[in-house]
Amino acid sequence: IKKVGVLFHMNVLTVNGEVMRNEVDIDFCVGGNPARYAYTPDDEIWIEQTFTFTDFAAVLIHEFVESVFMAFKGMSYDDAHDQANIAEGDFRKKIVKGEEKIKDYTEAIEIAKDAIEKHFKDKKIN
Repeated sequence: IKKVGVLFHMNVLTVNGEVMRNEVDIDFCVGGNPARYAYTPDDEIWIEQTFTFTDFAAVLIHEFVESVFMAFKGMSYDDAHDQANIAEGDFRKKIVKGEEKIKDYTEAIEIAKDAIEKHFKDKKIN
């Protein structure tokens, strides 16, 4: 586990997905947040370390949005996951268009922050 930065109030860490699935949770897939997984500390988001920085940003967006909807809006996992998929999908459209090229974790976290703020503003969620 390695801390790579901070997104809003959450520490962002990369984790070894194989170790997670073998030793912690066979269902761990891509990333995790404390609203979804009780073993994730309240102030952390975990993302599998095998991704490109662009894919890392997309997964980070998903995990943060999902966490907010579950922890602060009282949504079920399924409903929060659907909302997170919308935010992640909007970002992935920009990737496909070539609008997002990210060189490191710091930039990935900043771009994710901007995308999350835009998502909540556009959806009028506060």
